[in-house]
Amino acid sequence: MSESKAKQSPLSFADYLLSHIAQECAEIIVRITKAQHFGLDEKEPGQEFTNQERIAHEFCDLLALCEVATESGVLSNTAMGSRIEAKKLKAEKFREYSIELGRLSR
Repeated sequence: MSESKAKQSPLSFADYLLSHIAQECAEIIVRITKAQHFGLDEKEPGQEFTNQERIAHEFCDLLALCEVATESGVLSNTAMGSRIEAKKLKAEKFREYSIELGRLSR
């Protein structure tokens, strides 16, 4: 039997879902990088949506997969709300620090 025809072990649902989540994260990175290069309001030739809209779409895709992962037990949703609030506070703290350093304008 050739290598291409060899029987492969199937992925578990968890592995499949985690791989899909990783792919969405990569797509978010690409979208954000393009927005940094060309601006949030730019529409790539042949595209219907701006970079800002496309980033939002990718985030929605990621959030949908995260919901599937928590609903199916692949990811735990224990204390998720408090974790999100803690991250918001941390992000604000570092935003203020960046302003203090002169790296970010108000």
